[in-house]
Amino acid sequence: MLSRFLEIALEWVVPICELIAVIVILIAVGIAFFYYIRNLFTPEERDVKIDLMSGMSLGIEFAMAAEILKTLEKHDLETLLVLGGVILIRVILALMIQYELKGSRNETRKNDEQ
Repeated sequence: MLSRFLEIALEWVVPICELIAVIVILIAVGIAFFYYIRNLFTPEERDVKIDLMSGMSLGIEFAMAAEILKTLEKHDLETLLVLGGVILIRVILALMIQYELKGSRNETRKNDEQ
């Protein structure tokens, strides 16, 4: 009974999580592109890379949630490899975001000191 409920729930929840991941990434790309264009024409600068990477990171979180839920249903090597790949991408993005944030903070401090 419980396994049938889980199977039915996963049929709905997994695609919804994947769709949310795609939507979040598309919105992040759209917002980053908007601010990139705006930065070309206005003196106000906004760090577009950090906005884009934060959105991508959140989208990958939803994709990772979908992959984790898939592992509840399927216990094969392919599913685990995909999950491992998504987790690896998430870790790399998190490190890149931290590096960019650290660089932006240092740049802001240098500008404030001048």
